[in-house]
Amino acid sequence: MASNLKSTKTKKDGSEKLVVFINNGIHAGEPCGVDASMMLARDILIDGEKRKLLEEITLVIIPIYNVGGALRRNSNTRANQNGPQEYGFRGNAQNLDLNRDFIKADSKNARTFAKLFTDWMPDIFVDTHTSNGADYQYTLTLLPTFHEKLPKPLDDFLSLKMLPELYKRVNEAGWLICPYVMSYTTPDKGILGFYDSPRYSSGYASLFNCLSFTTESHMFKPFKDRVYSTYTFLDELLKFGFEKKDAIKKARAESAKLLETQNEFALNWELDFSRFDSIPFKGYEAKYKTSEITGKQRLYYDREAPYEKNIAYFNYYTPTKIVTKPKAYIIPQALRRVVNRMKDSKVKFTQLEKDTIIDVEQYKIIDFETANKPYEGHLPHSKIELETFKNKKQFYAGDYLVITNQPQVRYIIETLEPQAKDAFFAWNFFDSFMQRKEYFSGYIFEDLALEILQENEVLRLQFEQKKLEDTAFANSAQNQLFYIYENSYLAEGTNNVYPIGRIFN
Repeated sequence: MASNLKSTKTKKDGSEKLVVFINNGIHAGEPCGVDASMMLARDILIDGEKRKLLEEITLVIIPIYNVGGALRRNSNTRANQNGPQEYGFRGNAQNLDLNRDFIKADSKNARTFAKLFTDWMPDIFVDTHTSNGADYQYTLTLLPTFHEKLPKPLDDFLSLKMLPELYKRVNEAGWLICPYVMSYTTPDKGILGFYDSPRYSSGYASLFNCLSFTTESHMFKPFKDRVYSTYTFLDELLKFGFEKKDAIKKARAESAKLLETQNEFALNWELDFSRFDSIPFKGYEAKYKTSEITGKQRLYYDREAPYEKNIAYFNYYTPTKIVTKPKAYIIPQALRRVVNRMKDSKVKFTQLEKDTIIDVEQYKIIDFETANKPYEGHLPHSKIELETFKNKKQFYAGDYLVITNQPQVRYIIETLEPQAKDAFFAWNFFDSFMQRKEYFSGYIFEDLALEILQENEVLRLQFEQKKLEDTAFANSAQNQLFYIYENSYLAEGTNNVYPIGRIFN
């Protein structure tokens, strides 16, 4: 469900408007943004001054994203939250957390969102939430998208101009706001910048050079205050966009130009604790007392002991994996789930007109770890180890060629490079290729294995050397036969081979 207050991206003079996209109720138990955005829409329609914003802005609003969760209306499931009297549930009707679904897109919600988002291709995106966690004086906290992953013009604009101005305006409007409070211990020991990988709404949006934010109103504050602080942020954001439209458009255009020639892309990141900013913070003293339930020490925040002091803000990350962009990827048409997800996000394709052998680089998946418990309907993979090899591979009429020189380049790379945190590989799209389909019977293969060793001197020497170096291998007849099988012309060739080709010529 979506509504737009002005149904065109362009003005009468043909110039582009700024597109602002607001999403609400992705966690339906956190409804402050639902009320705030509807109040804002009402006020724009009845207030002539506010309505002038639409002269430069197209405003797109999803009132409630998680309809299934909203229908599970109750008063109990948000144990730490101060109202409202009734609210929805975090999971949707499939019991998915939709703010982990934007890349894998298991839900109809996510696939519809991708089509809607890439139809409008917004300049600014906001997802409204209510936080859990520490107690502090702020009514509203803000999680901007991970700035270092943005091209430099957008990174500079967000970090140096947009964020300081938004914090200033919301504070001056009477609502305390600070960066999202995430910490390993208590806020006075420092807070951590959040890496919103593409599974999250803002992380997905930033793949398209969209300035993206998640608002987090504080769960302990009265619901009315949560609504009005969120309203104020959205209102000030629209005013800022109205005033700075040209600067935002310029930063996005410069970033798009840079992406055309960018050859290396960082895929994975880790927090750099050697770098941090010192920021003012208004909190409550973290104290400990004996629990009446457990008899152990328990944490509490003393609201009779407020403080204001500078704390460390760890908001810098270091890339841990960098990949070189190919000129194109080629996707076998049988991988319909991959192709359909990419079509939803408006990735541009061409299809082969005839069967063709193409020189490609491919990945061999050497090792990976798999979660031992389900997470959002999957057993995700991580710590993927790869080898690359050159291959003259047969592709067929109808297979999909994806040129990387297009605006969706970051989406393409972060979904198709298997080592990326939220790649399709990580979300189990390629598990069938990680399983052997052919095998052998040892009592029959023995004679053939001997012939193979006699005809392949290099393999025979490697085989003998492995027996000398590996006692377990030397003591296992089955492992020895398997080694010969795997390193011979009989190996099936697709097991643990990533089927998507990378083209550099």
